[in-house]
Amino acid sequence: ATFAGYEWVFTDKYDVSNPEHKKIMDGIEVGNGLPDTTPASDVVDALVAAGFDVKVCEDLAPASEVPWYQPFLPDYTLQGFKTSLWGIKATSGLVAGIEAIGLAPKGTAQMHGHLYTAAETLCEAGKLGIFTPMLHFVAVKPAGGRKGAK
Repeated sequence: ATFAGYEWVFTDKYDVSNPEHKKIMDGIEVGNGLPDTTPASDVVDALVAAGFDVKVCEDLAPASEVPWYQPFLPDYTLQGFKTSLWGIKATSGLVAGIEAIGLAPKGTAQMHGHLYTAAETLCEAGKLGIFTPMLHFVAVKPAGGRKGAK
């Protein structure tokens, strides 16, 4: 059987001792409801431990014509208003308002805050190159169930 997918991982540029990197990664995890983010090597190790032969494992982000974080970059156009500081303030106020008058459930504004944190930290991580949501892998489970290999 062939198993392929994408994983969100931190890149080799991520420095665990850098407080800014740690803060950004914490924001990605909280904002997106993720467990601890890991390096690509952990994805490969998990696939091998499950008995797969890993055929491909590469970050496709560097080869992309458009940065993966492009949708999160502030853009002062009508379409991009939602990612601008004013757009974020407007939507935050609107969400808080509809929650306050009971049109949205309690916690909606807090969740909106988490989503803003996710967008902001994903954008920062993308610009710094410390994170990718584009780690592509292809792994094959050998017939007979022999142990996987890298």
